[in-house]
Amino acid sequence: MTYYKISHALSWLAVLAATALLCHSCNSNPQSRHKTELDHIDSVILQAPDSALALLNGMSEGTKGWQKGDRMHYDLLTIKATDKARIPLGGDSAINRIVAYYETHPDNYLLANAYYYAGRTKVQENDALLALVNFNKAQNLIHEDSVIPLNVAIQLQKGYIYRNQGFFLKEREVHRNAYRYSLHSKDTINMIFSIRDIGGTFESLENYDSCNWYLHAALKLAEISRNEKMISNIKTSLTDNYKYLNRYDSAKYFLQHILKDVSPSSQSPAFTNATEIYEHFNQDDSARYYAEKVLKIGNVYGKRDVCLSLTRIDLRRKDVKGARRNFERYVEYVDSANRLKSEEALANAMSLYDYSEYVTQSQKAQSDRGKALMWMTIAILAFLVAVGCAVYLYVLLKKKRKKERIRKILLDSLSLKDSGCEAKAPLVPDMKVRLQELLDREKIIEQKDWLDLLDYMDINYPGFMMKLNSLAKFNVSEKSIFVLRKMNFSNKEIAQLLSKTPQSVSTTRARAYKKVTGKDGRPEDMDKILELL
Repeated sequence: MTYYKISHALSWLAVLAATALLCHSCNSNPQSRHKTELDHIDSVILQAPDSALALLNGMSEGTKGWQKGDRMHYDLLTIKATDKARIPLGGDSAINRIVAYYETHPDNYLLANAYYYAGRTKVQENDALLALVNFNKAQNLIHEDSVIPLNVAIQLQKGYIYRNQGFFLKEREVHRNAYRYSLHSKDTINMIFSIRDIGGTFESLENYDSCNWYLHAALKLAEISRNEKMISNIKTSLTDNYKYLNRYDSAKYFLQHILKDVSPSSQSPAFTNATEIYEHFNQDDSARYYAEKVLKIGNVYGKRDVCLSLTRIDLRRKDVKGARRNFERYVEYVDSANRLKSEEALANAMSLYDYSEYVTQSQKAQSDRGKALMWMTIAILAFLVAVGCAVYLYVLLKKKRKKERIRKILLDSLSLKDSGCEAKAPLVPDMKVRLQELLDREKIIEQKDWLDLLDYMDINYPGFMMKLNSLAKFNVSEKSIFVLRKMNFSNKEIAQLLSKTPQSVSTTRARAYKKVTGKDGRPEDMDKILELL
């Protein structure tokens, strides 16, 4: 308790100091005081973001007469305080304007912050590609051992993106970097986050013993710092971990601590765990109590799991009618969860495909810039030689160099042709056969299948995805139907592969035709458009 009182007092002292500085500067030159004011507010944001945001909002009217640079700095701090206060950032127009300003008025620290919050905006818009691009830009602007808090934040955000995309080893690497930066700056909170998230990567790779070790290390550090919120969070992770290890006594021990004070955002996973653990110990009344709570407030995955637990409880009690009712609900939630999982898998696959396209284009652009720089260097050298030589010698030298360049280009092109370094299409399995096997086994398309399918489309139907995107703004579900329809799968087959109804597939095709042409049409009309792509 003493720790929290001291921390709270220090936060308010920082706010009062910044407020006093603001009041004192009212009688000074407005063009010379803003940077100092804003730097003080920047330091307050890390300790008390809500207070800093209130202070910034109170200054809003007075900033209208500021110079553009000060105004941009103020707007950036407002976005930073909003994000630290866990308030959604909204659209990206404001941060894009700030990024554009600092790209033409270099200030590496502020530009790195602008790129970081542009990335945070894209995270909230679920645009993993542009979020990662902006985080990498921010990281490239700062040294490894400087601007430590921003370095840690970048590594943590990149780790969460890699986890959502399934790159668990890459995620572990950036979380270890985050831990190293946090240790260097003695940032206990981010040390706890980093250790916990390193453990999470082992869980994703089904190495539950290693995950358990890291979670206990994070819990020990959280208990030393007396951070109750982090303690509860890590105990929830340990409850899941002990379930995977089939150590239900330990899982129940941590669960009982969690249930004493569950935050609204943690209720669904906590109550789902409680249902499964109490069911394991045949405490059916407690299991049913928490299952009913999940059915009221839980997500589709939690409802699916508790319905299965309720079915087992009813069968144990020989309540056939109740077991049948809960099992029917379980089947409904399984279908919903499968549809949601399929859409998430496709969205991740599309994001990975877009990222690979971005990397290819970036490498090409970098190569073009290198060539342009090389030719510019040659031109400057040629000019310097020409100044020091007579006109006659200059002309002869120019002709000779021109012949040598032409000869080199011809020789290089011939050597490339003779060496057989022509691009070869990657080997992609026959996706029609694989998809037919999924149909025969009544399975849906998973993420790994979508990645191969996108490569298959790129090779066998070049330009199809690009032309499709140029017609209209289609969502992930619509694109998945058009890809399978382009491969001549029937309405019924598409419905089975995507866990949809045939009627839903037909309706989507007809609606897409209207989106493209502005006219009502049949599903077959959209098929004719797809045939032309």
